[in-house]
Parts: sequence; C-alpha cells; structure tokens
Amino acid sequence: MKVAISVLLPAIRKDNWVKLYNSLKESTSRNFELIIIGPYSLPPELQNIKCIKYIKDYGNPVRASQIGAMVAEGKYITWAADDGVFLEGALERAIDYLESKPDKHMKDVVINNYFEAGKVLPEHVLKLKVAYPHGNFIPDDWYIFNVATMHTDFFYELGGYDCRYEACPFAHSDLAVRAQRSGAEVHVHNEAMLRCGHMPGTTGDHAPIHFAQLTHDQQLYTDTYDNPRSVDRINIDLENWKDAPSIWERRFGRKNK
Repeated sequence: MKVAISVLLPAIRKDNWVKLYNSLKESTSRNFELIIIGPYSLPPELQNIKCIKYIKDYGNPVRASQIGAMVAEGKYITWAADDGVFLEGALERAIDYLESKPDKHMKDVVINNYFEAGKVLPEHVLKLKVAYPHGNFIPDDWYIFNVATMHTDFFYELGGYDCRYEACPFAHSDLAVRAQRSGAEVHVHNEAMLRCGHMPGTTGDHAPIHFAQLTHDQQLYTDTYDNPRSVDRINIDLENWKDAPSIWERRFGRKNK
C-alpha cells in the first residue's frame, strides 16, 4: 500500500518515541511512515512496527534529517521534534487542505502552527523576518517552515536541507527561503499540529542545540541572506549530508563546545 506521508524525526529522546508514534496514529488516518534517525536503538514497543524506519547516525540533527529523507517513500513529507507529540487530526487536515486546492501543484506547501512551552505561537511569528534574524534579501511576507507539509518531490528538487547547519530551526528556515524563492505557494493553516516541550538553553540535552544555533547556525544564516547572491540560491546538492561530520562533536565528542 502506498505511503501518503513520511515523517522525519531526528531523535535522541528515546523515552518520548512511543508517545509520539501513538499521537501520529491519532493525527492522520492515512498511511504514514515514521523515520527515526539517531544514535539510540528503537524501544521494544516500536521494533516490529512496519511503518517505522530506523537509521542509526551520530551526526547533527540536520544531517540526520537529510539521511532520513533519502529513504522517504511518502507522496508528502513533514518533520517533528523528538520532544513533541502530534495533535489529533491535525496532520490529516493539513493534507486535506493541500489536496483540496483546485489549482494544486507540486510547489504547494502547508504550514501549521505549534505549541512551545505550553503556548501557541502568535500568527505573526510564522513570518521568517519575525521569527529569525532579518535577512536583507528575504521578502517580508515569506513564512517559516518549522512545521510544514510539502510534496516529497519538491523537497528533493530543492535538495532538502543544507547540512552546513547543525540544528533544525535554521535549516528549516533556509529550506523555507529556497522553496519560496522557487515559487512555492504557501498556505497558512493556522492550526497547531505539534505540542513541543521547551528546555533551558544551556542545560541538559538541549545545550548542544542551543550553542549550535547561537555560535554557528545564526551567523551562517545571516551571512547567506545578507548577501545579494542569495537571490540565485535555490537548489542544492541532495547528498550534501555527506559533507557533514559523521559524529556531531557538540553532543558526542569528548566535550560540548
């Protein structure tokens, strides 16, 4: 049976995987696959479930996501955070919305809102220039792809994620810029799809993400989109994950930076 939607999950928080999988079953009635990529093996409850793919990888979350995307079989693709759960019926409605467009085409993208630290983001924060550093060559009306559902073929055409980024938020934003530069038709479905946790930035297992964003990803993003040449930057190499370190030193090296 054909897979309707592939869900990418770069993951280390093993204790939440069963809960997330169960929430995904409640979020859509369509055939889905959950692709989990990370260093820790599946818990026993998930090991014999046919719609779950597991890939062992010690790279950064963006590299992990891209590796997962390479084995995606769904017509559509989306992604999740490993501290989150899907909300009932939300993914179903996002796909319904995509498929209800009378002029639908491969570059249609649906973006959803999400809960973070118990609150739904204000709708204006779904704009790139509000949520992320200002880029001089990013139009004011373009949107973030933190929670997005799109055609897998379009994701591949764009080259997926730029694995020079280490943490997913800026990689999602970079994907959003390139997609909209390519002519994506973004449909804002301002319903929350995910309920995510929120940890203090410099403590616990979130610390590598915090420092990756603060000390590396933000500068890369700013340098890229303050440059006028960025207006020609759309498609990248789909296999660019091979250029990212196979072991993410911030988390798995001898010490965090």
